[in-house]
Amino acid sequence: MVRITWTFRQLVDVAAVPDDRVGDGAELCTRHFRNFAAHTAFEPLLSGEDLRQ
Repeated sequence: MVRITWTFRQLVDVAAVPDDRVGDGAELCTRHFRNFAAHTAFEPLLSGEDLRQ
């Protein structure tokens, strides 16, 4: 048997599930990043960029 250990590092975003009928077997979306710094640079809300112009 192989033991796998997951380490939670950071929560990026949380959103409400838009459907009250979610039940057993429902699929939700999740994303995992190998390079979170690169993702942060790409995503303006995470990088702290001022979006007001």
